[in-house]
Amino acid sequence: MILQRCKHCQHRNPVTGVGEGLCPQSGKIIGLLSPACVNFKERIAENQKEKFKVVTLCGSTRFKEQFLEVQKRLTLEGYIVISVGLFGHSGDEEVWQPGTKEMLDEMHLRKIDMADEIFVINVDGYIGESTKREIAYAENCGKPVRYLEI
Repeated sequence: MILQRCKHCQHRNPVTGVGEGLCPQSGKIIGLLSPACVNFKERIAENQKEKFKVVTLCGSTRFKEQFLEVQKRLTLEGYIVISVGLFGHSGDEEVWQPGTKEMLDEMHLRKIDMADEIFVINVDGYIGESTKREIAYAENCGKPVRYLEI
């Protein structure tokens, strides 16, 4: 059996070629890890998921200020917030290049996949077609949907 020392705490870890990860003693990244160390890395990820819920923001990009306000508020409440990358209706012209809007819409569905729930920015009750599709997708995936305005 080959052992590799963690350079931070000198803990000896069996090397089986599983992949890079965390030393169970120091919590620092080391080289190749045994299956036991990989399981430790997975347990850390699970603990973090329980500690911080992930929420994806959905809504019209014309409400940029409200997106930023909600992102800040939810972050301070202890959420990991996933938001849009561009605000097409608020000046990010790159969105309107051929194929970009479609890519961003598909990417946003993947962001919903990563989330525990979605939060809809529905200023004055406005929910556009893309947001309706995202809400339906989240509900179909069994994810809770919260709204800025009821």
